[in-house]
Amino acid sequence: TDYLREALFFAERREPKLEPVDLALVFARVRDVTAERASRRRIAVALAQEFSHPLTADGVLLQRMLVNLVANAIDASSPGQTVMLAARPARAGWLRLEVSDQGCGIPTDLIDRIFDPYFTTKQFGEEVRGFGLGLTVSQKIVHLHRGTIGVRSQPGRGTIITVEIPAALEIPPANETRPPP
Repeated sequence: TDYLREALFFAERREPKLEPVDLALVFARVRDVTAERASRRRIAVALAQEFSHPLTADGVLLQRMLVNLVANAIDASSPGQTVMLAARPARAGWLRLEVSDQGCGIPTDLIDRIFDPYFTTKQFGEEVRGFGLGLTVSQKIVHLHRGTIGVRSQPGRGTIITVEIPAALEIPPANETRPPP
């Protein structure tokens, strides 16, 4: 059912439902949703929330994106390692979110493909097999928030996914045109 939910979201065209967001609550929910996966793999999930400005966003989509990123980081990690979810101010009026792990990293020749639909580095037979939509959906959510998503990775040392979104997102009225995300 996760696959169907992600596939439907990827295919649908929607706008974020903007409202004030309590980032600490979103972080707590992300940790709760990923707790069983982290426990099963003996991975610690640490939170560092250094963003105290008001945030207007789609909290449900933000949580979905962060769950995807944290789950991927957990899957890439070895027992005893830590996945970090951090929030801090970026440039004026922007929020930076980072999900980092100390896991296997992403091979250099594959890094440009990780946001492609149905692309996965997880192999058949692994405990957790990906469908290749989690990062694609996460990228779509970031773009719906008029933000950017990037990746830095070193094979054998880990990966950092960085998301930057405006802290006070405003969507133009429906009669105004804008380029698709």
